[in-house]
Amino acid sequence: MLLKNSAVLFSAQVLSRFIRFLYLLILAHLLGPQEVGLFLYGIALYLSLLVVAEFGQHVFLSRRLGKTTIAVIPILRNSLTIVAVSTLLACAGLALFIVLSEPPDTLWIVMSFVGALGARALASWVRFAFIAVEDPGWIPRVELAFRGLELILGSLLLLSGGGLVAICLVHCLAWMAEAVFALSRVARRFPRVLHLGGQARYLRLVTAESSVFLVSAAAMMAFSQLAVLLLRHIQDDLAFVGQFGIAMQFLTVMLILPMAIGAAFLPRLSRAYLRGDGGSDLVIGAKLLGSVAVLIGILAAGYGPAIIERVLGEAYAPTADTFGRLSWAFMPYALAVFVGQSLNVIDRRYAAATVALLMVVTQGGLLLGLFPLLGEAAIVLSILIGSLVGMALSLRVVHRQIPFSDTTWPLKLLATTALAYTVLHSGYFAPWLLPLVALSVAVALIAALGVLNSHDLQALRRIVRQSLPVTR
Repeated sequence: MLLKNSAVLFSAQVLSRFIRFLYLLILAHLLGPQEVGLFLYGIALYLSLLVVAEFGQHVFLSRRLGKTTIAVIPILRNSLTIVAVSTLLACAGLALFIVLSEPPDTLWIVMSFVGALGARALASWVRFAFIAVEDPGWIPRVELAFRGLELILGSLLLLSGGGLVAICLVHCLAWMAEAVFALSRVARRFPRVLHLGGQARYLRLVTAESSVFLVSAAAMMAFSQLAVLLLRHIQDDLAFVGQFGIAMQFLTVMLILPMAIGAAFLPRLSRAYLRGDGGSDLVIGAKLLGSVAVLIGILAAGYGPAIIERVLGEAYAPTADTFGRLSWAFMPYALAVFVGQSLNVIDRRYAAATVALLMVVTQGGLLLGLFPLLGEAAIVLSILIGSLVGMALSLRVVHRQIPFSDTTWPLKLLATTALAYTVLHSGYFAPWLLPLVALSVAVALIAALGVLNSHDLQALRRIVRQSLPVTR
């Protein structure tokens, strides 16, 4: 079931990111960097508050519904009640911030994202509910339908002379349509779940528990959006915001693997940890994910910039260059995301929130302090160091909670990354061959250093066998 759900959620992320990637290409060609910058700023703004609206329910539902098969409807009703209230508050706060911060010529463009925030929060909650009960099979089809609808309508409007206002409106309407569909689906599966309300005492308990998850999720989301938000206000070039925002979009596309695995892993880890046999699986999964992330990062840094510049054109050469440098941060970033998600279900949710907050504080402080001196290099440096801080601290928590013999494997992965990237930028081979040489060096070094030992490989085979469907 774990393998199946991971594959389903991974395919949903791939579909979503692929369609958004195509849509972003269309926007980049038809709108230009400045308008794309404003669009990406609006999205970053409401995504930063989306986790406030969701109020940590993705982790709460995974923990509660992962532990029980009874009382599902009362748990969902109370959860939805909290989400409805937090969504209203988040939308009101976003609208107020936009009114106070945006000039008249962009006010209503950015204001359209308030509607997208409310609709997306409700649609996301439905997904959380179905993931928690391990029934996410319908999600990829919905991603294809509604993200595809947005792409088609937005493209047609642009080709017929529409502008950024129309694109923002289509984005909002697409999420509203999905929210209506999702709520009708959850109502059919769990009758009366949409009847808001619940016991006040239980709601207070849910709110208290979810608040910690909220802090953790909000900080992790802020980490991915913070640079775009700050750049909008610490310098005046919207085109620069657009260039960096597109590069950051490419980096987050690469995160679909750890995010999908983490989302499917949480319910299983919750049950396994209660039985006392889930901790080692978490460490082994982190090792595997870190090793794969090193290899993906090398390929992204080696081939990504050339592909981006070829697809988007010479006007987006800064985007390509920025993405190549951001790829350095992928491995620690991926591990910080994956392990940070898992901390919430091994009774270390306060540690997860603290680590995520420290990541954001590190990134924001370095960016604000170094940007006047280093310019764009300060952005990449702040994300890299913030990711390293998150990776190191979250793994330290895991190592203290789940004792095991080898505590040096993260350093081995960092050494592998450094050597591979040195080879990648050495210039000793043809440009098209260098990434493959660096990749080969990384694979050989991971094997030679024993990042994944024989016990880890046996455990991985066991996890896969347990996850495969039983055939008779």
